[in-house]
This record gives sequence, C-alpha cells and structure tokens, in this order.
Amino acid sequence: MLMLNDADEVCIILYDSDFPDYYINQEHPEDYKLMREPVLDYIYHAKKYHNRLLLRISFKIDNDLFVPITFVCDTGAPGSLYLSEKAREQIEDARILKDRDLGIEYIKLSTTKKKIQIDDPPSNHKNINIMGLMALSRFGLNVDYESFDFKNLPDYL
Repeated sequence: MLMLNDADEVCIILYDSDFPDYYINQEHPEDYKLMREPVLDYIYHAKKYHNRLLLRISFKIDNDLFVPITFVCDTGAPGSLYLSEKAREQIEDARILKDRDLGIEYIKLSTTKKKIQIDDPPSNHKNINIMGLMALSRFGLNVDYESFDFKNLPDYL
C-alpha cells in the first residue's frame, strides 16, 4: 500500500510485514466474517523502525450480527473512515447512507446514532481500511508506550 503526500508523491509504502504475522494480505483471518458478538481489538504492531496502530472493530449489520474489520489508524489521513471495496460490500446495504444534498456518504453509529462520514481510500490502496484523524480525534485516541486506547470508542460501529 502506498501513502501519498499532497503532491501525490509516494512517501510511505506499507507491506504485509507492517501487519502481524497472522494477517493474510493485510487482513485478519476473521475479518469480514459474520459473528454473533462484536470484536474490539487494539493491535500495537511494533517493528524495528516503525510502529502501526491497528484497530479491529465490528460493524453491526443486523440485530444480532456483526462484521469485524481492521483499520489502520492514520493521523495523516484527514477524513474519518475510509472503507475498502470489500468492507463496503459487507456493510453497504445495511449501514451506508447518502446525503444527496451534501453529496457525502456516512454511517450512523449503532449506539448513539451520530453520523460519521465515510470515503473511499486513495485509489492505490483500495484494499485497506483507514481510520483517519477526524475519527481518531472524535473517539479520543490515547497513545502510550507500546499501547493505545480510545476514551470514546463504542464497542461496535
């Protein structure tokens, strides 16, 4: 996965090695599988020269069904949630809403009904879900030595 600056120049490349060893193609083996209970995992993936913050959180699809999805927590991404095509396929019918007046897509949080804007990831990393700075701030990201958590993150989206 490539990350670009404002001039569309490559500045960071993410590899499979940026994710835990048990991840396959930059996905948790149980991502996108329907489950009866929500999943909430904070993964602080430390490497020699960099660290990655990964959040696995479930989207509520039905009254008793959840779909867990991994997000790369990226303070450099200015928006809220960037959903891959695969994530969209799993939740689109049930959760993605459109504001025709503003021309944006959003989801309503299952717990509070507050809206969070969603976007497509940049074209050269369509397979990655990203939680950007607006959502990280909204949910109260707190980073500590080799750990992180959120002050206001619901148990599921």
